[in-house]
Amino acid sequence: MGNLQVSPNNESPSILSGLYKYLTSNSNKRLESGNALNGVYRHQLKNLGLPAEWDWRTQYPSCIHSVRNQASCGSCWSFSATGMLEDRLCIQSDGEVNVRLSPEDMISCDYNNGGCNGGMLSGTIAYLQSEGVVSETCKPYASGVGINGFCKMSCTDLTVPYKKYFCRKGSMVSPVQYEDIMQELMDNGPMQVGFIVYSDFTAYSSGIYEVLSQSIAGAHAVKLLGWKYDGNGRLYWICQNQWGTTWGESGYFRIYAGEAGIDYNVNACTPRV
Repeated sequence: MGNLQVSPNNESPSILSGLYKYLTSNSNKRLESGNALNGVYRHQLKNLGLPAEWDWRTQYPSCIHSVRNQASCGSCWSFSATGMLEDRLCIQSDGEVNVRLSPEDMISCDYNNGGCNGGMLSGTIAYLQSEGVVSETCKPYASGVGINGFCKMSCTDLTVPYKKYFCRKGSMVSPVQYEDIMQELMDNGPMQVGFIVYSDFTAYSSGIYEVLSQSIAGAHAVKLLGWKYDGNGRLYWICQNQWGTTWGESGYFRIYAGEAGIDYNVNACTPRV
């Protein structure tokens, strides 16, 4: 893909090079100029008893951690992974384990990913299963200027206990069908999702996003929180970005299913509670 970057966050498209190649290949029939061919409508989905809408911000607000800002570091892979795990830890422990996790720990210590130069989403789940991640209190975010920190097996403040939080081994799920994504999301909590960033996405401010630009700027990963249908019954997803609260709908965005590959690379795990 070259060395393209997404302004203003310098997000390297290498984070999802495999997804990019798939979405832009001639063999992919679900995407045309970034868009789902005809949209995804409720009547097309299997009736699995799924509700018409779901949003973890209203289902369990105390467990959905607030919008963050990755700043000038291509660290969306670590923010989306830790965001998924911290919310699921809280939900699946019924609020007993409510801790903000440290993207900085993954940026500096996950050598299979690229720090501020990006990472692969499946690799983030593997890392959380084998190595785990510490709390934000232990290792506060310090890579926002675009420079990776050094990996240390201790907290920045030595008075803070060095404790790791994990995904259970073998618990990674990557559902493909829309109904399966919805079911996993509703049953177990927010998920990590990757997608292609077109140049018009960075200017998004409100509404339900659909691709209008032909210019690919890179790739990105965020936290998937829920779904709903518009007035015509077309499915859209509800996501939390990590570009601060002044971007989008106070840091969140809505996007039609299938747009920009938003639901082609969805991952999650079961937390070790």
